[in-house]
Amino acid sequence: MAKEFLHIATLPEKDMAVLKVGYDSIEMSDWESFVKACEKLIRAKQLHLVLDLTQLKRILSVFIGKAIEMNFEARRKNRRFTVLAKKELVSDLQNILGPEILEFITEERLFPGEGGAEEEAKEAEG
Repeated sequence: MAKEFLHIATLPEKDMAVLKVGYDSIEMSDWESFVKACEKLIRAKQLHLVLDLTQLKRILSVFIGKAIEMNFEARRKNRRFTVLAKKELVSDLQNILGPEILEFITEERLFPGEGGAEEEAKEAEG
């Protein structure tokens, strides 16, 4: 898998940085690239950090573990960390992890009445 499948966009008007995983699956061979992208997201200046998994159909637990680690690091810096995913994945993960461990949200809740994180990021870059 090429490194382009991970992309960070900033949305200054929302004080948000978004790391988008651009494929429908992420495998162990992607681990190093994923960790580097996560570290770059944590270094972003924005107060709200988002891991956008909306294209994923499934995710390995090690990647969820990294998201939990990022959440705790963001909290230590008084920042908000959110995992954006499809309703089905959010539902499954919320049954396993409570909101005190990791905040999961769907696009409809993050950007109510708007085109979602991808549209927002395109507008910010364009």
